[in-house]
Amino acid sequence: MLYSLLARFFTIFDENNIPHMKIGKYLALVMIVVAAISCNGKKDNSTVVLKGKFSDMEAFEKVTLKKLDRAKTLISEAIVNDGEFEISFEPQSADFYQLDFPNNEFLYLIIQPGETVKLDISGFPIRENVKISGSDFTTHFLNVGNSLRPFEIRLDSLNKAYSALASDQERQEQRDMFAKIGEEIEEGQRSVIREFAKNNSSSLANLFYLNKLDINKELDLFEEVNANLMANFPENVYVQELNYTVTAEATMKPGKPAPDFELESPDGELIKVSDYRGKYLLLDFWASWCGPCRRENPKVVALYNEFKDKGFEILGVSLDDDRDKWLGAIEDDGLIWDHVSDLKKWQSAPAKLYAVRAIPHTVLVDPEGNIVAVKLRGGELRYKLEELLNQ
Repeated sequence: MLYSLLARFFTIFDENNIPHMKIGKYLALVMIVVAAISCNGKKDNSTVVLKGKFSDMEAFEKVTLKKLDRAKTLISEAIVNDGEFEISFEPQSADFYQLDFPNNEFLYLIIQPGETVKLDISGFPIRENVKISGSDFTTHFLNVGNSLRPFEIRLDSLNKAYSALASDQERQEQRDMFAKIGEEIEEGQRSVIREFAKNNSSSLANLFYLNKLDINKELDLFEEVNANLMANFPENVYVQELNYTVTAEATMKPGKPAPDFELESPDGELIKVSDYRGKYLLLDFWASWCGPCRRENPKVVALYNEFKDKGFEILGVSLDDDRDKWLGAIEDDGLIWDHVSDLKKWQSAPAKLYAVRAIPHTVLVDPEGNIVAVKLRGGELRYKLEELLNQ
């Protein structure tokens, strides 16, 4: 789904790090995912001309343009003459590309058919020292990235300062203060992205950055971007993923029917969500490889033991892809309720159906099969169960 593709952001809270957003991993994961799927937009055979110039720096001997599909399909290699190069090709649609340079530098491009794109490169890193014209979406992507860069630097400095504290006790004492500062920095990032999305809701560059916003809190903005992208790029697989996710998220509201699905348990029994009618059911999306999930499991076990005789059940839905590790975690953590998995990790059908973008993720379903609440954990989940079951 889109949010497994677009570099999921987790708030990490462990012994040696404050809660923070993994900014560097975000862009890396975005690019890995873009490389895994080809994008298809409106059909158009117009030629694209890509012209580059190296200014105030030594030119490379050649550059290479690749399409960011699964195979990183080679589009063209161009020899650099007198500091300039040119590549012409005929894409069928708006698509994502990677321009490679010999020193392991690269530049991502979002190009539409018929564009004449000009690059003026003046230093390193290239993405921060390139002037571009002729490609609105690439300009959007680079401008937003550069606007976010100061926040990334501040977050990195904040995490280094936290790690440099003299002792675990000092880190514990100052954890909340550092976390508050980190949240303020992240909100600055979100403000940049929010403003861009509002003013450029038809830009494919949104697909790189929307994941930093909480769709549950900003569904209206997501729906606006989704509507505009679907109107302009209905065949683009990323836009289709966004449409799927926005549509699914809109259905994950309290009072809405919980979508049914059927999967096998470890012993081969077919289990459905609808099998639990008459009880409150917690759908617990987790995985053996998810550290926050494993740390949350003892709390879930305690809640299950407390409320299981009061009309409460849990169905664990694993996003594992290794059966042995999945079953080992169930045993090690003492998870004695029912479990299912299709062992497809982020391609898990139930995860897509329930618009799961990060784990642990919970959905509480009432005895009639309607959603009561989503994303409840720890004290919030306990409070809700006490409210519903201690009557």
